Amino acid sequence: MSGQTETGGTSATRSFENIALIGYRAAGKSTLALALAERTGMPLFSSDRMIVEGTGTTIADMVALRGWPQFRRREERVLKTLARRTGIVIDCGGGAAALPEAMQALARSSLIVHVDTRIEIIRARLRAAPRPLLAAANVDDDIASTYEVRQALYRRWADVRVDSSHSAAEVVAETVWRSFSQFQAAYERKSTR
Repeated sequence: MSGQTETGGTSATRSFENIALIGYRAAGKSTLALALAERTGMPLFSSDRMIVEGTGTTIADMVALRGWPQFRRREERVLKTLARRTGIVIDCGGGAAALPEAMQALARSSLIVHVDTRIEIIRARLRAAPRPLLAAANVDDDIASTYEVRQALYRRWADVRVDSSHSAAEVVAETVWRSFSQFQAAYERKSTR
């Protein structure tokens, strides 16, 4: 299904001003976000990068010092702030879909795109370039404990699902842009009735 989309969600009470990318770590969200920003001219905001810049510390250090709950609270605030902006691409962290208030805020103003990638590709990416909070030896344990739960959350919130397993980011960005344009047009038609 490479480069194709599956759509869901409802557009009846929403506007589609932003594009918010959700998905598992190493699914390709950041690469796709950059390609979308380049394709559309929309400014790109990474929730993880904003947290790091706002705290002056790495996510790994923040979690080690203050724990996951503190990080998630900060992430929720950042995502709610971004949801109030318009005309931007939002690169959400892998756990964003587990933050209902943040996701509700994003859903009011954004096309939410689930960037999906086959699990074996995610495993390979995480082994090749481990994340600061994930030792290479723990990749399988981490995926086993979080992947299916997160996938259900991504499906719940997503308007569109794109498979980034094998397509170039620019190809997937074009697919997302077409979906965004279609959702915006449908919203505008409903708004003028």
